[in-house]
Amino acid sequence: MEKVLRAKSCNCFKSVVALALCVGGIHLNLVFILFTLFFLPLSKSLLVFALILLFTVLPLNKNGLLAQKLSRFICKHVSRYFPITLHLEDAEAFHPNQSYAHLLHPQRSSAEQCFSMGSF
Repeated sequence: MEKVLRAKSCNCFKSVVALALCVGGIHLNLVFILFTLFFLPLSKSLLVFALILLFTVLPLNKNGLLAQKLSRFICKHVSRYFPITLHLEDAEAFHPNQSYAHLLHPQRSSAEQCFSMGSF
């Protein structure tokens, strides 16, 4: 007997915010660089470039409370933005107390697909 597991439905606003936080950093840097090049004088542009470089190499506390809350929010809501459906032909073959690996085809995998596995 086939068992079908579906991901939980999403709160679209929170999912979009989480996705923007996850992949939007590079776009924000691009906006800062373009704004700096076109609208600021050279001395201010160099200051902005130095700050961007400083924040790029500045170490972060990965175990901090804010970092854990932010990563938990992103993983929870990005996975709901990309819902997946899992079809199990033999559900009794999988024991709930045992870990299983989910393998993805490397040319077709992306970070979003990996996040989507967090919904189960």
